[in-house]
Amino acid sequence: MGSRTLSVRPIDQDLQASEDPMYPDCKQIIEGGTFRVGIPSTVFTAFMVSYLNTMKRSKTQLTALILAVVLQVSISLYLHEAVTDVEGDLSPTCDDTSLVLQSMTLVVFVMSWLNDMIETIHMCMWLSLMRVESPGEQLVTQEMKDMKHILPLRHTDAIHEGSAKASGGMQDDGTEAVKVIRPRSSISWWAKTCFYTLGIWPKVLVSFLVLICGAGAILRAGSQFDMVLNTVAASFLMEIDDVMYKVLFSTRSKFSCSGVPELGWTKQETHSSILYWVVEHMRPWFSVLVAIGLVAALRWGYWCTSVAPDTPITWYIKNLGVVNDTNATEALFYEV
Repeated sequence: MGSRTLSVRPIDQDLQASEDPMYPDCKQIIEGGTFRVGIPSTVFTAFMVSYLNTMKRSKTQLTALILAVVLQVSISLYLHEAVTDVEGDLSPTCDDTSLVLQSMTLVVFVMSWLNDMIETIHMCMWLSLMRVESPGEQLVTQEMKDMKHILPLRHTDAIHEGSAKASGGMQDDGTEAVKVIRPRSSISWWAKTCFYTLGIWPKVLVSFLVLICGAGAILRAGSQFDMVLNTVAASFLMEIDDVMYKVLFSTRSKFSCSGVPELGWTKQETHSSILYWVVEHMRPWFSVLVAIGLVAALRWGYWCTSVAPDTPITWYIKNLGVVNDTNATEALFYEV
């Protein structure tokens, strides 16, 4: 990239540049790496961050975690029972609303679930950079240079050359190494097992339970208006843990959780990781394919089929006293 003269607007003539012009995208790569991953601030991660920062177990944060899990699981199970028992304005079939609207609302709800799952994947990717040794240590991070990821000067001419040389970032050949933040401390096997047992796996299981039960309330809605309302309600059920984090944790606790730095992956690590390639590099295709697969599975594989339990034919057998599948099918079409 050749040198060029930058135009200055008349209104900026009284301003003095504090450093050389910069390209923001290049500067971000140099100062943090190609890919950075952090721990989201939720009920499921608060106790993890607290332990890493203090090496002490927090009963308050574990209690909040258990409370959030109990609430989400209990409400989801009650919702599933309400759908299968056809309570309120719910329908015993999926035929009372438009298939197009069903697909759109279900895609929106699945995307809400997928956002939650990507948060969980990022938690796993963050923990994977922690060295496992006993005994564990208090969290300590350090900025490191990725000597296998060197950017030419023409890509980094936005960085102030004087400050780069002063900090040792500029190489003799006019290139600069990309910097990443990595943990210098380690965690014990016991701590990592607890993080997965109490934080990650409960988050995954609760998320799947909410997905299944919420999809039933959406697909079995009695009207299109109720379907939209049920979509909003199901999406809120997915966010209960985030609401409880904001309400139950003090500002100081939330500040401590948000202060955990994002850890950088080296370019070589991103190239060799299948998880990164699927979830990050192919994110649009990954999201679309997962959404299509889940929508099809939830509608035609569980809630709107006569094969799976708690579906329309099962409801008619239980409520109309039909004793075989043929008569159940006839009763179903007769009622519809």
